[in-house]
Amino acid sequence: MFVTAAGLLGMTTIDVNTPYWEIALWMIVVGAGSVLIMGVGIGVVGYGLHELYNSYQANFEAYLKRGQISDGVESVITNGGRFGLAARGVVFTIVGIFLTVAALRCDPSEAAGLGGALQELLR
Repeated sequence: MFVTAAGLLGMTTIDVNTPYWEIALWMIVVGAGSVLIMGVGIGVVGYGLHELYNSYQANFEAYLKRGQISDGVESVITNGGRFGLAARGVVFTIVGIFLTVAALRCDPSEAAGLGGALQELLR
């Protein structure tokens, strides 16, 4: 999402290997870059919170073929799915917070991707 936004704004030397901080720096230099970064950050936080909500609701259970699996297997699948969605929600929320903080401080070195969020969780 971040790479796409920078590409749409005209950053011509961008690809998937471009570091997040470099994209953030470029966006801040552009007039409304910090506002755009904050918007992306808030959107990513919202998506992360939505994933946490989905882990609580476990709406994916509707796709299970309950007549074909035992109760024990169903329980393992449900708990594993909830854990996976919750983990995904936490990581996306942290990435969004990093982006929002980078926009507020106008400090592109604060921007972090998935690797940065996981490193922060290890601290």
